[in-house]
Amino acid sequence: MMARTLLAFALLVAMGMTVRAAEGGVKDSSGLVWSQSQKLETGSWWDWTFATTNAANYSIVDVDAIGTPTIYDDWRLPTVHEMQAAILDGTLAKVMPILRKTDIKGVVHEYPVYFNAWIWTAETRGNKAWAVWVERDTAYPWPLIVGTSGSKQLILKTGAFEAFFVRGKAPVN
Repeated sequence: MMARTLLAFALLVAMGMTVRAAEGGVKDSSGLVWSQSQKLETGSWWDWTFATTNAANYSIVDVDAIGTPTIYDDWRLPTVHEMQAAILDGTLAKVMPILRKTDIKGVVHEYPVYFNAWIWTAETRGNKAWAVWVERDTAYPWPLIVGTSGSKQLILKTGAFEAFFVRGKAPVN
């Protein structure tokens, strides 16, 4: 995994790019860091096993203002409580996927990748895992999350849904 991360960093430097800020993602009010949408990053919905495996193998390289790289590779799926807290404090609105396209006149248009979705959490019960419902307002500005979001449901792990990864403090059992 380290070789893959270093290769990715070398490619980013060669292309003159930097990745994320704030310790690999977006930091919430509790200090937890959230990745971007895996649906946006990969173009796919994931089953729970694939999401869990990819979280364990995920790494981000941040480059600070003077070019010093830091590798963050301690990602996991969030708990139900962490997901619900991220909805309430606005963090999830910051990482929900928005596509930005520029038309031939140079005007930038924003489009949500989806308006609502179940999002996987780390918590399981047998062949099911808890997922949290998130619904975005259908009127601009897209990032607004509506009040019906945050409910949880046990869903078969074979379902294909959105995933966000988190890093930081260990989950409370």
